[in-house]
Amino acid sequence: MKQKGIPYGIQFELARTLASNPDSMSKFQNLISNLPQDRTPTHSYLFSQIFSVSSLRNLSTHEVASIAPWKELDKEGEAFAKDPLYAGIGNNEEYPGWWAGNIVFVGKLEETGEKIVLEKATLGPSNKIQRRFGSACILRVKIPSKRLFAKQNDLVLFFKRPVVIWNHVFRAFFAKDNTVFLFKTNEILLDKQISLNPSSHIDDGLSLYEFIKWLNPLEYNSHQKLCKWASRFALGLSSSIPGPRLKQEEITYESDIILDASDPSSNMTDGCGISSLALHKVIYETYRERLQLSEVSTAIQFRLAGAKGMVLLANYDKVEDLQVVLRSSQIKICYSSVLLDPSHLTMDILRFSHTKTPAKLSEEVIKNLHHNGVPASVFIGLLQQRLQQVVDGLTAWEGPDAMPKLWKAVEAAEGVIGARKARVSPTDSRVRGYGSHEDDEDDEEGIKHETSSQPWWADPFSGCPSSIAETVMELLDSGFTPLNSPYLRDKLKQCVKTKIKTAAAKFNYVLMQSCSAFAVPDPFGVLGPDQIYFKNSRREFVNKDGMKTDIILGEVLITRNPCKVPSDVRKVTAVQHPALAKMVDVVVCSVQGHRRLIDYCGGGDFDGDRLLVIWDESFVKPFANADEKYSKAPAGIESCFAMDKEVVAQFCSGMHKMGDQVEGGLQDHLLSSLRDPRYVGDYSRFHENAVYEYGYAHWRSINLAYKFCLVLDSAKTGYRIKSETYLSDRKLYSHPLGPSYKITEKKASISSNDLPLQRGEGLPKFIMDSLHIEAAKQRDYWLIEVDNRFSNAPLNLHPDPDLVFPWQNFCNEAGERGEKAIVNDLNVISDHVEAMYKQRVETYVNPASGSFTSQPITVRQDKIRDLSQRFISFPGPRNLKTLMEPTAVARLRASYAYIYAIRRGGPAAQFPFDRAFRELCAIKAQADGRYKVCLQSMNEYRK
Repeated sequence: MKQKGIPYGIQFELARTLASNPDSMSKFQNLISNLPQDRTPTHSYLFSQIFSVSSLRNLSTHEVASIAPWKELDKEGEAFAKDPLYAGIGNNEEYPGWWAGNIVFVGKLEETGEKIVLEKATLGPSNKIQRRFGSACILRVKIPSKRLFAKQNDLVLFFKRPVVIWNHVFRAFFAKDNTVFLFKTNEILLDKQISLNPSSHIDDGLSLYEFIKWLNPLEYNSHQKLCKWASRFALGLSSSIPGPRLKQEEITYESDIILDASDPSSNMTDGCGISSLALHKVIYETYRERLQLSEVSTAIQFRLAGAKGMVLLANYDKVEDLQVVLRSSQIKICYSSVLLDPSHLTMDILRFSHTKTPAKLSEEVIKNLHHNGVPASVFIGLLQQRLQQVVDGLTAWEGPDAMPKLWKAVEAAEGVIGARKARVSPTDSRVRGYGSHEDDEDDEEGIKHETSSQPWWADPFSGCPSSIAETVMELLDSGFTPLNSPYLRDKLKQCVKTKIKTAAAKFNYVLMQSCSAFAVPDPFGVLGPDQIYFKNSRREFVNKDGMKTDIILGEVLITRNPCKVPSDVRKVTAVQHPALAKMVDVVVCSVQGHRRLIDYCGGGDFDGDRLLVIWDESFVKPFANADEKYSKAPAGIESCFAMDKEVVAQFCSGMHKMGDQVEGGLQDHLLSSLRDPRYVGDYSRFHENAVYEYGYAHWRSINLAYKFCLVLDSAKTGYRIKSETYLSDRKLYSHPLGPSYKITEKKASISSNDLPLQRGEGLPKFIMDSLHIEAAKQRDYWLIEVDNRFSNAPLNLHPDPDLVFPWQNFCNEAGERGEKAIVNDLNVISDHVEAMYKQRVETYVNPASGSFTSQPITVRQDKIRDLSQRFISFPGPRNLKTLMEPTAVARLRASYAYIYAIRRGGPAAQFPFDRAFRELCAIKAQADGRYKVCLQSMNEYRK
């Protein structure tokens, strides 16, 4: 392959395909050997030549563009050929607005054994490491939960071994959650032996140790604990986009505001630096159109020169100077003071400051608010109000602008626009702030390159959206209404009922008078103790009278995630101050008092923590701040942990004795999070159980809350829960079911003799029990109410004359002419439609493949799209004598499908829309006469 110049992306795809089809090796060898010598071996060209792309017919052009990595890999190859070192880090004049690292290579470790199954390479978010070394430098390996949480798993030992793809050697350097990250080194597999690449080319990469020195050099970080040093590798993997490249003199340093050096909570500026207006303007001008920025951001979450956290626009004087002032607390990796690698001097932008309103109350916050005085009736009222708003908004079908209002209600209920934007922007959806969507797993079988459709994309052949909400919205776009379309009414009813069930089942309630935003320290020191300043860039904050404003004033509640102990929600005062008037979309916190204000909220700091702010009086007035004692860890809690005290300097001092085992010794620390990851989930459950059984403020609950926090941060702090402590806690606080409100329907359906955890004697009724009971009542009430509203609303059950007209009119004209050829053509169309209906029934009720709806969405979508493609592919001009215009055939085919479904009745009603959604919508809109033609790609970007 090297002789043929086969690039890495194609090699990866070959390895992925051959793993499931080893017998196809000779076929691929023949294909590769017959490639023309005079053609540049690009990814795009080779992919089309080597792999069967027949299954790509199941994907739309935009769907392929959103995931296919080949063009982007070719661009990377072209750029790195010109500059192997820095072409991809951004700010490249030859490639303006482009950077490398936008392709993700993933494998998955099987539940048993040592096999890693490669997945399709796709477009995805970039990061610092991939921009510097190219997308191919990182291999992500996902670990199944069963393997990850197994007792005494062997994962560290397993991943200390190299992973080889063809002759490319990858070595693990970091692990987070269920993913291990491996770096492609300058080693190769040659004659079954791993050795350094004999080539001396500059683009052959680095050894694992050289890579470690580049990202997090041991010699300049010798004062750090090894565990903390190892945790810093996450900085290079943060999903980000490149900002400006600064000169070293434009990065200056300043001490934090610390009131008591012995108390970390008294660091009033922890995690937040200062930046100049010029810097923010450059970033704004660079990304204004691409990210649809409305104005210069007040704060930016970033990575730069080994620092992390936030930079706050507080220096408006030096308009022309790019400047970043970093606090001591932000420096996580130290580098040499001599010339830094340009990638270290390039600002990595993670997120821009923005306000999200309204916000949601999580289960943890609800428990805290209730414990501190907010009555259960307030939460019950919130639940009732939310469900009524949802149902009323989705069942108001008459009156002025009823259909546009319904369209907006459906969009708001399901967040359709955000989902649309996220799926067309896979590389930077995080920094844009778009919602994410689930990635289903695909099975690869056979020699063909099988590309499965991605969830939530519309069927490219029928035009039918994948989600119910989008289906409803597009039907409304075309002129259908719940009053004239049984199909739309049925889809809308499904949408409403699903929303009711979801809202009742999940304890996260939308609170209109709430919002969330990044927290930053007061840069001018003008706020008093327990004061915040919060101004929105838009008038979105809802007052108690329903009017909207851009600033919050008066008493408010603030909190953040996690929220475990009584003091994690705090009542403070929101004020106005002219010195802070330019600061929008950030919660400015006072630097007065004896400790950092956000520290009361679960030990928060300013390196990217978001604060939830509540100004609804029904919550604020009854709330009373808890005793500050809860905001400090209980005495003796550290005795429950063993402490990893080894520092980098100690490791370095013994390196000369380790020989070629240095990398393996470092991997023991770099992969330490793979050891006993179950502790985090276990202590979260222990805490929940203790709160339920003993009370929210009971010493047992407080003790477990702080144990949870220490376990959560153990990878960087070095605190390891002692085995005897864990076993004792598990005996005391573990429960097979937990509280009854936590038992899911699936878990409840499993036969068991166990009873739910019982509430402690003498304790008041638990708030979550009350909400669980009320939610079930409200769910049942509103489901019945929805049935009544849909049943009682008028509905025209007659066939839609607009959809019947094309076929009926043409048949009438053909009959009047008496031309047999036209009648025969119509029969060809009708026979095809009826045959396709039979195929639909066979596919949906095939007992061999089980329930159709139980199959993964990608499997279902591929089957549906295959049917749609066959539906629209026949008859063609060769099959007809008189009808030669494809658009006329498509129109007649869709119209007859509708008529045929009406005749059959029942479940058949969905058939015409499944197969000819786009055409039926076009017929409906054209019949009205007042319609606008719009490309789907343009519609995806509309708000």
